[in-house]
Amino acid sequence: MADHLQLSSYDVRDITEKAREKLGACQKSGQIVGMQVFTILEHQARVLYYPLGREAPWAFVHVNGEALSKPFVVLNTSRPVGEQVFGAAHELYHIWFDLRCDIVTTTGLDRGVLYDEPTLLSELRADRFAAEFLVDEHTLRREMDTYGIDKNSIDAQAVLFLSGMFYVPYRAMTRRLFEIDLITKRTYEELDVLDEGELARLRIRYGIEHELASERVRLDNLVDLSLSAYERDLITFEKLEYLLSLNMLTAEDVGIVSPEMSRMPSDS
Repeated sequence: MADHLQLSSYDVRDITEKAREKLGACQKSGQIVGMQVFTILEHQARVLYYPLGREAPWAFVHVNGEALSKPFVVLNTSRPVGEQVFGAAHELYHIWFDLRCDIVTTTGLDRGVLYDEPTLLSELRADRFAAEFLVDEHTLRREMDTYGIDKNSIDAQAVLFLSGMFYVPYRAMTRRLFEIDLITKRTYEELDVLDEGELARLRIRYGIEHELASERVRLDNLVDLSLSAYERDLITFEKLEYLLSLNMLTAEDVGIVSPEMSRMPSDS
């Protein structure tokens, strides 16, 4: 995003309050949200999980402003799980708080593209909301105390450990630590400069688990709707197979056996 744009102190306070309000409403106050954010998102939108490729955005949402119409969200399962989690929380901000009545936004904007200032500011707000919602300051400090992580000696190993615990990207955790004054700007810059290869080697060295891209496919409740239609004889077995294939499934995967072919009677 444009370097000259940043959130005001008022924006930060407002977003922090919004995140705490939503954590309370979701009964997640004081908890690590992690992958539960997917379930929260699914209650707010129609969610498609699909491998769009490593170069595609982490997620995107379309909100059309109609009161009875659910927003439409796609999560890119070609990205690591932490990025999917962050993308889901980012899109929740747009669904809950973006005042534009007809919006299409993405998580992980192409930094080489020029976007208008309102869009960039909206994305900054959504990023900060995702950080506040997924890595609540009180919860983060509590977990650091629990595992003996001293704020005066935070290094890449500590950041990788915390990012894995909270299911957020390494760089999102690094920025979060800086946002709440747990690391200095100098330490933030030293940690943020590490590339993905270095981070992968450090994870191996310290035995830190990392949820890789799942490449999974799940198109909202299409499987359930398809099976219900088949069970009520509203669609053929061939149609069911086609609909399941959109989710990269077969009839056998969901316990459906192909109906036997009718046979001509014997002459004997």
